[in-house]
Amino acid sequence: MSCFSGMNYTLITDNLIVGSQPQKPEDIDHLKQEEKVAYILNLQQDNDIEYWGIDLQPIIKRCRQLGIHHMRTPARDFDPDSLRNILPKAVSSLEWAIAEGKGRVYVHCTAGLGRAPAVAIAYMFWFCGMNVSILHCIIHFL
Repeated sequence: MSCFSGMNYTLITDNLIVGSQPQKPEDIDHLKQEEKVAYILNLQQDNDIEYWGIDLQPIIKRCRQLGIHHMRTPARDFDPDSLRNILPKAVSSLEWAIAEGKGRVYVHCTAGLGRAPAVAIAYMFWFCGMNVSILHCIIHFL
């Protein structure tokens, strides 16, 4: 697990990182320079972002400046039904970004412990042929 300026994240595969929310534009610089991120998939709802006092617009602007494709597929935190409803779209976005092959994909929710790992696990199950036993081990690792 890596940590930078309040962000915690883990490299799951060569092209997939799961973590917590970027909090300022400098976090985007770090993800681009140090982790070679080309895509960000944000699973937060607006109220998550507001609660933590994150100003999302400068983060999105910095993504554009650095050529990082920023995507959002909001899901309610601690709500399995909400997660289940967005899962196909989120996993599809993740698969598209990975298939583009321009760099790593950073998938995040607020803390990087619920929604983001769930999307990564669903992607690995549906697109990478990972079986449930391997995914069970990964879940315990996270």
